[in-house]
Amino acid sequence: MLVLMKLLVPLVDMEDWLQLVISCYPFISMGGPQALKPARSISSDERKLLYKLFQKQRDVAGGSAMFNQLTVVQMLLSKLMIVSVGYCWNEFSKEDWDFVLSNLRRWIQSVVVMMEDVTENINGLVDSSADNLNLMSQKIEQIILISDPFPIKISENALLSFLLLLKHCKLQEDEERDNLDTFKSENFDSVKDRILEGVLRLLFCTAISEAIASACYKEAALVVASSRVEYTHFWNLVASGVVNSSSQCRDKAVKSVEFWGLRKGSISSLYALLFTSKPIPLLQYATFFVLANEPVLRIAVLEDNVCNSNIYAGSDDDVSRHDMSIEEKVNVKKEISVMIERAPFEVLGMDSLSRQRVRMLYMGMKLNYAS
Repeated sequence: MLVLMKLLVPLVDMEDWLQLVISCYPFISMGGPQALKPARSISSDERKLLYKLFQKQRDVAGGSAMFNQLTVVQMLLSKLMIVSVGYCWNEFSKEDWDFVLSNLRRWIQSVVVMMEDVTENINGLVDSSADNLNLMSQKIEQIILISDPFPIKISENALLSFLLLLKHCKLQEDEERDNLDTFKSENFDSVKDRILEGVLRLLFCTAISEAIASACYKEAALVVASSRVEYTHFWNLVASGVVNSSSQCRDKAVKSVEFWGLRKGSISSLYALLFTSKPIPLLQYATFFVLANEPVLRIAVLEDNVCNSNIYAGSDDDVSRHDMSIEEKVNVKKEISVMIERAPFEVLGMDSLSRQRVRMLYMGMKLNYAS
């Protein structure tokens, strides 16, 4: 403990100094988190000095476990990581990227576990309190209350670093560079996909929570939806990660949700989030992205039956074999059929920017995608 106290003495000075350094490397984001980029150019010498600072902090992180678990130390490291990945990433070695990815995954996973607990608690609460709706809403408020925002805040920094990393990967692919073998390693791709699966898990957690609450009591669903508004920045970052996910990651995420075995599955939950009473535009777009792309597209539009289940699970030959039966008889999802059964004049009479009319437009787009 005495050693720890000695380490804490210079920590205040170190924190102020690092905060000052970090503030010298701002970012701009014109068009959402995906468009995040450094706000200024730096010289080669300055970039190398920044990289040396990153290396020093990486070495410090390998020291005292007690010291490194301090929230202030973790938060400073996460902020420095954003700056380093944004400004001096091309100086990184394989060991640097391994260090970055392991920390990003750990920080994001911490909030995934927190959100999973919330979802499971809401699921259990509905099972035990379905007869008392007012009490259920009050208990849901208690469940979703985030008493310690640290996991959210540090995962925001982790998601920012991860989005910058994805942008660098894309840049390398577009320019067909081969000087960074790290971006092409199987281990790198594996860890990157695991992080994306965690990000997708966050999307499904909040979607399932709202879907379960909505099925029992609309006011309870409003409580869940309102809880996201306080952390809009976090959910915008989650949304940006979702739209960068591969079909393989989405496939694993959907199957994982179904294996979870809660009261609501992946598709009905995504619809609940898409048509939430407290929308966050980027999060709605990310939800639409998952619903409108493979492997979810077919099962998102058509009602789940033997034919459609085979299409989802089978090969391309299976799909072609069932195409004729789909064209002959199409049973669309209840969430869609309720919308398209409305008389056309009802839709035309709606305000052009009304939520209901936007939903109708979405349904038309979905059916076009699926056909």
